[in-house]
Amino acid sequence: MNPGELKHRIRIQQKTKNIDNKGHPVETWVDFGATQERPEVFRWAKWVWLHGNEFYAAAAVQSKATANVTIRYTPGLTSEMSVLYKGKRYGILPPIDNIREENKIITFKVYIVEEG
Repeated sequence: MNPGELKHRIRIQQKTKNIDNKGHPVETWVDFGATQERPEVFRWAKWVWLHGNEFYAAAAVQSKATANVTIRYTPGLTSEMSVLYKGKRYGILPPIDNIREENKIITFKVYIVEEG
């Protein structure tokens, strides 16, 4: 893959459970791989919106897929996580494909998460 194609900034997030100051459980999204010193972790991705035949094929099987995403290999990435892109949250659809099992590039499909 040409590294110049990884031109979209995304954040991969995982859901965490904490306790608020009143003792109630609260679920929040935290950047995958974040630390106290670096709470926001941006990754470079190739983001391709589904269109044409791919879009109609996804619609025919009632798939939620809206885009294909390609990133550098990230161990531990699961479909339970989400992607933030341009201020919107996207869910990750399985399978997450580690291309040729080389641990260099991962591709997956995402869908828009309806807030509310």
